[in-house]
Amino acid sequence: MAGTALGHAVASAYAAEEGISVDEHVLHRYGSHLQPSQIGRQVVELLADPQYAAGVAFGFRSDSPIMRLDQ
Repeated sequence: MAGTALGHAVASAYAAEEGISVDEHVLHRYGSHLQPSQIGRQVVELLADPQYAAGVAFGFRSDSPIMRLDQ
């Protein structure tokens, strides 16, 4: 999530390694930029919805439902 200091640092490092801009890296890898407010909403959903109670690892993508990664 390039909208945070840590996310921007990570995206910048990957982009530099790939020889492209941060925006190009994020758009190519994730489809669009994740916003902190979206992640906040999805974390609340994750904590409140019983369907996620048994999961361990989850993925977030812009404009997509929460993905369970440990199935």
